[in-house]
Amino acid sequence: MPLTPPQRLGRALRDPKQRWAVIGSLLAVLGVLVLAVLAVLGSQPSRSADVTLPPTFEPSPSASATASPTASTAAASASPPATPAPIYEGLSGVATTAELAHRYPIAVMLDDSPAARPQAGLASASIVWQAPAEGGIPRYMAVYQSGTAPLIGPVRSARLYFVRWAAEWRAVYLHAGGPPPLKAFLRGRQTLVINADGKRTFRVGWRAAPHNLYTTGERMLEWARANGGTDDRLGYDPAAPGALQPFRDAAPLGERGPDAGRISLTYTSERVDYRYDRATNTWLRFVDGREQRDAETRQVRGFGTRTDGPRIAPTTVVVMVVPIRRSSSIEGPALGRLEADSIGSGKAWLFVEGRVVAATWKKADERARTRFVDAAGAEIVLPRGQLFVQVVPRRSAFDYDLEE
Repeated sequence: MPLTPPQRLGRALRDPKQRWAVIGSLLAVLGVLVLAVLAVLGSQPSRSADVTLPPTFEPSPSASATASPTASTAAASASPPATPAPIYEGLSGVATTAELAHRYPIAVMLDDSPAARPQAGLASASIVWQAPAEGGIPRYMAVYQSGTAPLIGPVRSARLYFVRWAAEWRAVYLHAGGPPPLKAFLRGRQTLVINADGKRTFRVGWRAAPHNLYTTGERMLEWARANGGTDDRLGYDPAAPGALQPFRDAAPLGERGPDAGRISLTYTSERVDYRYDRATNTWLRFVDGREQRDAETRQVRGFGTRTDGPRIAPTTVVVMVVPIRRSSSIEGPALGRLEADSIGSGKAWLFVEGRVVAATWKKADERARTRFVDAAGAEIVLPRGQLFVQVVPRRSAFDYDLEE
């Protein structure tokens, strides 16, 4: 029986004489194969600059739509997250949160006799009104929205013209009593404000009555929520055209007026001055020559005792002329007290970014918002920040000195 090739190879390898011949033949065949492979590889073109490569495949739009991108390509092609649009408070235009932007406004009447100074809570207010009361001693009404003052006071009695300004927002209106006709009006079926006569107030031991009645922002917020002062029952529609004072961002530093612009006005019992600070775009406030600071929670005595609380420095100061009548010519809720004719129109000056704008104030009715318009009748847009409204009678000592 003939041998198979593997059998013949095995016999040859066992024979010493034939073994080296077989190995030599195998090496020769292997050498030929190596040379053939090298020849094939050497014939391929190298990827040098002078070699034309096959064109890169560009997928068609339909092909790319069906392709599944890798994680890295998906991350590279994803758009960066959009920056959330800023949210602004309704009353002052300052940036805040959605929760605070249209929180129910709270208006608090504040004492301004010398024994009441320094007051607590003015720095946290969105708008502050100051107007004369009996004896020539003015009063403040601080209106709070996004700000929550740790201490507010001393709290004093109501006046009808302040009620009408608070009615612009149907605010919770905190006061401590008032003329009997006005108290009866506020406790009646009126819908101008939410009457909070003396609610959530307390007496402090470090001041003498009647300049020792205080409250806090948190106490008033709690009372407001329990008595109808909630965000879904606002007295204004934030989205309605003209419902809010229009605001804008502040002008760049180079476009503002120079430092040290001055505003001065005199009430019977005190003098109020402002000095413009260009860097902060605010008007630094002084009362009777002393810089005015917030007392915050400090137990400071009255009569202008110094405190290191926040400086009272509004962004915009408004001086508006309002006719003020004496009690002999008044009927109704203001009987026995002064009455300011806050409904109608009159002259106003707006001090903005170190400069002054002549304007007209207009208030159509008790609930209407007080607007400040220019000569063409357009409402003036104010920079964002606290607004201080100084109400002065027709015959008042008021002047200003602003360098251009």
